[in-house]
Amino acid sequence: MLATLDALERVSDEALVRLRERIVATGHGPAVYDVTEAIAPHLFHALRLPLIRLALRRLRGPEWTLARLFVYDDVVSPFEWDLAAGPEWGPLGMECGLVRRDADGIRGNFHLVQTSGVWVFSDTSVTEADAVMGPGPTTLILERILPKEFPLEDGRQVRVLDLGSGAGTLSLVAAARGAAVVATDLNPRSLRFTALNARFNRLTLDLRAGDLTAPVRGEQFDLVLSQPPFVVRPAGTEHSLYMHGGARGDELALRLLQELPEVLAPDGQAAVLFDTPRLARRSLDHELRTLFSEVAVDRVLLQGPGIPSDYLSVGYAYEMTGTFGREFERTLEVYREHVEGLGAAHFDRALVLLRARPDADQYLAVELAVRQYPTAEALRSLWRAWDASTLDDERFGRLSLQLPTSARWVETRPKPVLESDPTCRLTFVGAAFQHELELPFSALLVYSALEKSETVEAAIDAYAGEIDSTRDEVRSEVLGFLRDSLRRGALEVR
Repeated sequence: MLATLDALERVSDEALVRLRERIVATGHGPAVYDVTEAIAPHLFHALRLPLIRLALRRLRGPEWTLARLFVYDDVVSPFEWDLAAGPEWGPLGMECGLVRRDADGIRGNFHLVQTSGVWVFSDTSVTEADAVMGPGPTTLILERILPKEFPLEDGRQVRVLDLGSGAGTLSLVAAARGAAVVATDLNPRSLRFTALNARFNRLTLDLRAGDLTAPVRGEQFDLVLSQPPFVVRPAGTEHSLYMHGGARGDELALRLLQELPEVLAPDGQAAVLFDTPRLARRSLDHELRTLFSEVAVDRVLLQGPGIPSDYLSVGYAYEMTGTFGREFERTLEVYREHVEGLGAAHFDRALVLLRARPDADQYLAVELAVRQYPTAEALRSLWRAWDASTLDDERFGRLSLQLPTSARWVETRPKPVLESDPTCRLTFVGAAFQHELELPFSALLVYSALEKSETVEAAIDAYAGEIDSTRDEVRSEVLGFLRDSLRRGALEVR
């Protein structure tokens, strides 16, 4: 049973501000999470919880008490609550339903966490169909691509659309950094949380109810963010608004991607994050190429490390049941058989980036495997590189290109024999945008020529001399390789 929001929504703005000030004064926030999230980080979250609670119970201070109540679903004594909440919010917290008393002590009715400088209320239980989740690891991927501030453009605020806003985390962060934000969701409870969180953070959001882009049809935005539900849904399973994206999991995300170009302003960008099954007879990249074959957008598909289906099935079953008992086992069996029926041994985490360019002569598409998703600055650099790659040959030849400082060239040989052909990879160490590329050995000679040359044309001459050829014989091939290297993040403009 989800906690009611009614009483908390009736609390005045002034009282909410005082609650926030009280929580900040205790020291509750990211410094606390740094301690707790370092405890058994590789274990499944439900298995880590007892260890985290045990550690927190041994620590004294209001910040640890609040973490137990509003992050890790623990029970505290009435004395601990009164000490942490202060004289006003000790009793008021009970009256407005922020906390409740049971036979064991005081429990939190909601989660309340801080991320990127904003505070977010959400549900504690996610087993209900209309439960609202707070920020999690996947939310942080989209947070990374938000710039530190949204300056005015031509005297107006940058327009951001948070589509399927949930508790409103991304909307709040964008608004706090200066954007004019529209937040949409199909779940009425999500919009109630988003409104409460906007009040709690003293921010203004435009909230709208509806499915996918329907609430903003006819409008255009500079940036669209979305993390649609992407969990597979076995036949006969109760539909969960925040979890299920279709039988395969990514059907809803693909529907959304198809609609997004209509709401992107010229040069507007979109970022959509979802999980997708790795299937033998189906390529997500090919599906996206088909989807956008007639659409004026650039597209980047970033795919993170695969997640084993067994692990995901355990996670899905626990999210649906909140227990490791018999009901969990039955639900796990249903999800596992469904995933096996799909033929998916792994799921990839896909981040699809779009950029609207209605007046461009050509539209670019690339697929990259990544270990870490890009920051806002890394993404800006990637788009700048893409723009450079589309210049005509004359202007492109005058560019000065270089490998990023984070680039490392790795060679692997099947035998310790210098004459054998190595397998070559370009990796990026400590970069904000971590990925790797397999390249032919001849690429080393091209990159070496670039490092010694002021321009692309000079590098072509140097490379031609290195392989005893003429510039006319190699120019077209080298230009094509360098353009592709820019688009894949292997090169940058000096």
